[in-house]
Amino acid sequence: DALVRERALTFASRAGGYATELSKMVGDSSPRVRFQLALTLGALPANEAVDGLGTLMRSDWGNAWIVGAVLSAPVEHVRALFDHRETRGFLSSTTGAAVASQMIGLLAGAADTPDRLQAVLKFVAANPNAEILRSLGEGLKRRGTTIAKADTGGLLAETFASLATIAPNPDLNDKTRAGAL
Repeated sequence: DALVRERALTFASRAGGYATELSKMVGDSSPRVRFQLALTLGALPANEAVDGLGTLMRSDWGNAWIVGAVLSAPVEHVRALFDHRETRGFLSSTTGAAVASQMIGLLAGAADTPDRLQAVLKFVAANPNAEILRSLGEGLKRRGTTIAKADTGGLLAETFASLATIAPNPDLNDKTRAGAL
């Protein structure tokens, strides 16, 4: 019964030490169970939770509740997810772009070292997308800075140069031009 599994996860989060068993539940048929699983995994150490959280994020990318639960984990977990090879590939895909934009905003706002911020900027430069750029800007704004100040190495210069040619181009449709702004 899904309700029993959901309640069991609630208790498991208090007990701890069940990461291997919990990760086996990522394919549960009930979205409520997978939602609770994301919250429970978020209470475990990042190194124990990252595989399960990554699988949930990739398989349930269209479920805002589950993605929200995954991204509500402590920032160490979100960083570990961002660095996880399989998750990074997903975030770079068309399917993962919406999740990537949410994650980029969180990571930009929480970047506590120049290296971590540079990793975020490199990802954005390799995956230029208006929504991801907006999220980057919002995350940096929460830190009290801007993209121009954060991008000291000019990683995004080519992206912005490209956008500057798209916006005024009358041969493109309005949606494309507006997205470049």
